[in-house]
Formats: sequence, structure tokens, C-alpha cells
Amino acid sequence: MKNFCLKNKLMITCLLLVQSCASSKIKIHQIENGKIGYLVSSDRVLVECEDLFASGGDRPGSFGFYIHILDEANTVLNGIQSIQTTKKECFSKVGIIQKILKESKTVYIAGVTNLNKPRSIEQDRKYVFPNLGTYFGNGRPMQWYVLKGEDGTCVTAYDGDGKPCPWDPIFPAETVPFSK
Repeated sequence: MKNFCLKNKLMITCLLLVQSCASSKIKIHQIENGKIGYLVSSDRVLVECEDLFASGGDRPGSFGFYIHILDEANTVLNGIQSIQTTKKECFSKVGIIQKILKESKTVYIAGVTNLNKPRSIEQDRKYVFPNLGTYFGNGRPMQWYVLKGEDGTCVTAYDGDGKPCPWDPIFPAETVPFSK
């Protein structure tokens, strides 16, 4: 009986270890005057294009690009790109970012937001993160500027994509430490 209990305890300990090593993560990397950088597991990031005209906008063919981040409180921070884009440009950016997310365990996402603003759960919109569940927005929009993968490939909101990452002195993505 003693051996059986010991084996069960050992098995439970191993399962907990595996679960903690495999769980997704998010960490605030930098905060300064509203500028923020997140180191986030790629499974905590969704990208989306929205037809702004179909959503009540006044310009046919205009699309909005969004990055949704499942934050440390398990609410969704919505990263917006302030300029409108075309359908082709928007879905091209989605494809580039999805490739980075697929090839990286952790990504760096930087932008401007107010983390002191209280969260207000937005139950009218659900976000489904595969393998993690369904979550609601938190009412804290972020103007995103850069998303960078572990291999150095990045996408910026305004300067395109590539490797090395286009340098921006406000968000120095090239100094972000990634753990391999």
C-alpha cells in the first residue's frame, strides 16, 4: 500500500510539472509613459481583419486590422491599427503574423495603452483562443506598433515587415530577451 501511494504521488507531481512547463505565459516586458511591451506565448494571440464598411463605416473596401492578446488576468486586450487598410493588405498582414506565431513559442508585442484604466468586461464580444478557451474583452484598447518573433522576423503597424526588424527608438524590439 505504501508503494502504491508513493507511485501515485510521484505520478501527480510529474503531471503538475509537465503542466506548468507547457502552460502558456504572458509577461509585461516594459512600461514607460503608456508604452508597453508584452512577451507572450503565441497561443495567447489572435489576429483579425474586420470589414469596417459592413460594420457601419463610410468607406467601402476599408478594413481594420486587430491583434487580440489574452492578458495576465485572462481578459482580452485589443491591439488596434489606427489606419484603415484594404482587404488585400489586411489579410496579407494576418498571414505574415500567423506565420510568425506558428514558428515562435513566444512573441514580443509593443504598443501604447493605459494599464491603470480599470478593466471593464465586454460580454458582447467573445474571443476563442484554441486550446485555451473563450474570453471577453477588457475595455483597454492598445495602439500596437510592433510584433516580433523569436527568429527576429517582425511586423510593424506602419513600416511593413521583415528581418531585421525596422528600428523604432520608441519600441526597441531588437533588445527583447527571448528564452529558447
